[in-house]
Amino acid sequence: MKLSDFIEKYGGKKNVGNTPGNSGECVGLIMVYIQELGLSHIWGNARDIFQNAPDNQYEKIENAPDIYPNEGDILCWNGTMGGNHGHIAIVISSDPEKDTVEVFESNNPYENPPRKHTYSNWRGIIGWLKPHVLEGEENDLPELTEECLEYKRHIEVLLEAKEALEIDLETSRDDNNTLVKKINELDIKYIELSKKYVDDVGELADQRDKCQKDYADLYSDFERDADTAFKAIRDLERRLLNLQKSEVNENMNKITTIWESLPKTLKVFCFIALSTILSELAIELGGLEQTFLIRTLAQLINMGLVIVKEGVPAIKAKLKK
Repeated sequence: MKLSDFIEKYGGKKNVGNTPGNSGECVGLIMVYIQELGLSHIWGNARDIFQNAPDNQYEKIENAPDIYPNEGDILCWNGTMGGNHGHIAIVISSDPEKDTVEVFESNNPYENPPRKHTYSNWRGIIGWLKPHVLEGEENDLPELTEECLEYKRHIEVLLEAKEALEIDLETSRDDNNTLVKKINELDIKYIELSKKYVDDVGELADQRDKCQKDYADLYSDFERDADTAFKAIRDLERRLLNLQKSEVNENMNKITTIWESLPKTLKVFCFIALSTILSELAIELGGLEQTFLIRTLAQLINMGLVIVKEGVPAIKAKLKK
């Protein structure tokens, strides 16, 4: 297998790997590479690959000055790379004059698909693995058993599910970010409304206290004015009653004076007129017998009144003598 063909096949391709755990990782690209070389799978993080690689399939060359890897070698870093997980890449070429090495790597930067990259800093490099593959030849891949094929199918299904979950996760993240932003906006709005509510409640309480005070003052003024008005009304009633009594007495005195000043003849005429009115009334109300009796009674009353009027003064005169 030519390295150039491998680079062309997997360059820029996402999620390169042969297990769910190494898919898209730097180790995933290397495991696919050694699988296509017909070599055994190596387990572990990138920092562990150099140590875990079987000695019968690889030559292990530790990093040292004045030695450089060749095309197809596997360059291994310790935990200073990849957040303590290490790093691993396929050597394309090295330049002793420039002290650089060009590699084909994945997941550097994080989640980047496979790409070419040149390093001029050898810090953290443990060494490199030189695969035991005859130059210009490929090792035959072992024939996969039915169990392996079934496992591979399960892996493919899991990878598809993983991609779908990653898409859903990204969508959920976007929705979650939108929701968090909305919650923050609502929190700010809630704080503003709470402050306004406290201010409004305080203002309403002040208005209520002022209304209660105004009502108490108004009620007190009303009671005072009402008492004054009731006293004035009672005084007016007393004055009115006194005035009415005075007027009645004055009128009665006037009537008495007028009656005393009338001639005797006119007084007798008034008595006769009164008896006549009573007689006529009796005629209208009753029979002849009642009429006769009433007329007789009226005449007797008239005579009695005349006698009293005439006799009383004479008696008074005799008594005075």
